Amino acid sequence: MGIRCSEQDSPNEVVLVIDREKSQHMGSNPRVIAGVVGYALRGSAPAPEGCDVEGTLTRFLDFSESVRAGTFAGEARPFTDVVNIGIGGSDLGPAMAARALIASRDGPRLHYVANVDGADFADTVDGLDPARTLVIVASKTFTTLETMANARLAREWLGQSAGRQMAAISTNIPA
Repeated sequence: MGIRCSEQDSPNEVVLVIDREKSQHMGSNPRVIAGVVGYALRGSAPAPEGCDVEGTLTRFLDFSESVRAGTFAGEARPFTDVVNIGIGGSDLGPAMAARALIASRDGPRLHYVANVDGADFADTVDGLDPARTLVIVASKTFTTLETMANARLAREWLGQSAGRQMAAISTNIPA
């Protein structure tokens, strides 16, 4: 169906690859294609052929649990905070899910950056320990200027720990 899933060499990188050129059955609109995969990830539609949705979800949940349990940690200490950087749905989706589940939250504190104004990032990380903060950059395409500007700010703020303390969520794997 023009959709394939793969896992990169790094065990911490779980990726969903959408082959836009072979998407005849769904048209060429990437939003339509991503929507089909989205339904499968939520369990409300069968997985597209060749796409290991259950395996992807398992790896995603394993990563989440390792952050919450402190086994995936910054500077050899558990994360106390997670900062999500995203614009539009890449901000709204995670924020709404976290708000809906707040009664059962038991992991790091959650923070959101969704404004290109550097003051938003600065205000969000004020008082956070860079050595104990995980930054997640969420972008469907990784071409959104606001998201990329905030990701650069986060990389500078994290310093040498950025490689271990930043994670990315995207459908644009080459980016």
